[in-house]
Amino acid sequence: MSCDRKGFMRGPTMFRVKFEAFERNACFKLLWLIFFCISTLQGQAEIVTTLRDRLQHIFSDPELAHAQVGAMVSFVHKNKVIFSLNEKKSFLSASTLKLFTASFALDELGKEFRFETKLYYNGTIENGTLHGDLIVVGGGDPSINYFYRENQDTTLFLKDWADAVSAAGINKVDGLLLADISLFGGETVPTGWEWNDEPFDYFPQINALSFNNNCITLLIKPAKESNTLSSVKLVPDIGYLKVENRVNTVEAKANTVLEVNRKRGVNSKAYITGQIALDSSTRHEGITVKKPHILFLQSFREKLKQHKIQICGKSKTLKMPKNYYGKNTHLLATYQSPPLIELVSHMLKKSDNLYAELIMKRLQVNMIRSSSKEKLTALLNTYLKRIPIDPYSLNMADASGGRQSFVTPESIILLLNYLSKRPFFEKFKQCLPIGGVDGTLQNRFINTPAYKQVFAKTGSLNGVRTLAGYVYTKNRELVAFAFMINNSKLEGPKINALIDKAVIEIAREI
Repeated sequence: MSCDRKGFMRGPTMFRVKFEAFERNACFKLLWLIFFCISTLQGQAEIVTTLRDRLQHIFSDPELAHAQVGAMVSFVHKNKVIFSLNEKKSFLSASTLKLFTASFALDELGKEFRFETKLYYNGTIENGTLHGDLIVVGGGDPSINYFYRENQDTTLFLKDWADAVSAAGINKVDGLLLADISLFGGETVPTGWEWNDEPFDYFPQINALSFNNNCITLLIKPAKESNTLSSVKLVPDIGYLKVENRVNTVEAKANTVLEVNRKRGVNSKAYITGQIALDSSTRHEGITVKKPHILFLQSFREKLKQHKIQICGKSKTLKMPKNYYGKNTHLLATYQSPPLIELVSHMLKKSDNLYAELIMKRLQVNMIRSSSKEKLTALLNTYLKRIPIDPYSLNMADASGGRQSFVTPESIILLLNYLSKRPFFEKFKQCLPIGGVDGTLQNRFINTPAYKQVFAKTGSLNGVRTLAGYVYTKNRELVAFAFMINNSKLEGPKINALIDKAVIEIAREI
């Protein structure tokens, strides 16, 4: 050992002292880190235990004593279950089933997939007259709608189609205006849908050539003074439906209550009853129509008439062999839908049954070229096993959540965790209703810790309320949850309030 002039040590001894000091410091830091991690884990474990107790308390509410309750809550990125209750039991899913429809379609069709509707003609054109027919071929597009979005009318392409007919040198058609709706086979009502819901806009007929959600839209506007009948405008107003208006205008700030109905199986006449407040904005109500493809054809016929193009024949349905188009026809125009991810967003946020059914029908045609339910079930089971989900834990009788479709809370959580790893997850998450912001959650979770932090699909049938999706906690942990309540005589808002309370607890605690 040697010393410098000030008496400090040099050489190996000095190095050893410094190393030992460093070693002691490193050990101290490691011990501190271990202690911190253990403390944090213990703290989080205590929070999870507290949350589990609170969720158990919520779902043990005496008013749910005679209902069936299922629940599961899990960290998305930790693969750790926070809470479970009857998670392996099957429950009516209601519209939370649309989560499976969305996942299946986005994986197999792709988020950029677009539906196509095509216009052909057959025969020959001489001196402005088509000696043949105009043929519209339905591709299953659910989005052709006067009110697809606020300030967005997706039926405007009919004007372009009329322009295309005129550009082909046609000002008269001495044949028919035809609709080929053969793509999906003959089913118009999905399995499990209830016949007495047929007139209502959430129960539209399934058709390869859909139009305006397969409904006539009624625009109800209050009169200028109370105790006077309101005004009712039909869209489209093409003589397809007559409406008897029994809606009275009442004093300002009164409740607006409207009910639309028609006799089952009757297309020609509907009734609207109730009252509308003097200061109310225009209300939109829909009523379904039979043979919605005829509604499409009649609307197109009106557009052709505006372009001074005469159709001599009637509007009819036909079924052509697959090899007919191209050999015997000429393509005039093609309309493409918005991309699938946008349609999925509408389906989930608005809980639109028609979108769910048509998306699933299109997927089935693209993948197995068949309308066989048995083949579709086999295809779905293969998909579920990939996730993996036990196929016996899900019965997908339809694509939108009718009374013959059921699933377990555990399977929903497995699906949500699977989706969180898909490349389209961030876009998919934004497709879900957002708490207090939009869709079916627009009026829920306002002024709570869950405001704007919940991304979830609602479900609603008589006696059934469900909610499944994701919620961010105060520490930005992403948690998946599935809450399912069946066979309850409580009013829907009361059941929703219990479910919302559970979601708020998750957002607040972790």
